[in-house]
Amino acid sequence: ADSFYVSNDDGLSWKSIYHTWSNCMKAGSDGSLYSCIGSSICRSTDFGRTWNKLNLDVSPYYIRAFDISGDNKIICAGSSVGELFVSDNAGQSFKSVLKNEDYFYTAIHIINNSTFLIGCGPILYTKDSGKTFGAIQDSLIRGVNDFASDHLGYIYLANYDGIFKSLDGIKWLSVFNRPGGIKYLRTDQFDNLCAISQEGIVFFSNDQGRSWDMISNPIPSTYFWSFAVSNDGYLFSGTQDKGIYRKKIEIEKRE
Repeated sequence: ADSFYVSNDDGLSWKSIYHTWSNCMKAGSDGSLYSCIGSSICRSTDFGRTWNKLNLDVSPYYIRAFDISGDNKIICAGSSVGELFVSDNAGQSFKSVLKNEDYFYTAIHIINNSTFLIGCGPILYTKDSGKTFGAIQDSLIRGVNDFASDHLGYIYLANYDGIFKSLDGIKWLSVFNRPGGIKYLRTDQFDNLCAISQEGIVFFSNDQGRSWDMISNPIPSTYFWSFAVSNDGYLFSGTQDKGIYRKKIEIEKRE
């Protein structure tokens, strides 16, 4: 709510390093960190100790969701009043490409430097960096809570109906139908899938979503703000009012 914390021991202890409020955070491929801090996106190159604003300010509103391309050059961000921005120069400048006050951005996924998926009530896609948009016409896809992708080229979508898989972001296949749905979805370095429901139940798949195992009991009633998997095999879930939960899982590379 008011500070960034860092842990150097897999989450056993935490130290406050920077006092601010943040809505969401992502890591760049070069080790940098990006965070929605108030009305802007900020970047840190020293593990969160100091932050520099990118050239985007949506005051008095805030950034609701964003994503970064694999080369850290393309950034797509959506504001809390339905405006979508794109930068093609690592945040030195942004261009407004879409505005609709009825859109509430829940997740953004950059497939490549010109192709994006945008969850905003409907699911929009653009193949030209936001010059034009289309809507995914699939009665099974009703909104989106989270996106993930793996090294095999698959894109995954989590929503309140379960989990779906795609190769192009337009045609989707249901791989996990679950009443109550999935809140967050992550892939690890071996392309295993980890998902968490709103009740705090964690599910795991090591075959691109063809089969799933339930690997945790529900976390006591709370709201979940974040979910992450580390290279050491730890799952972390950040809650509204019950702190951070951690679980160790055994992960291995599939042959």
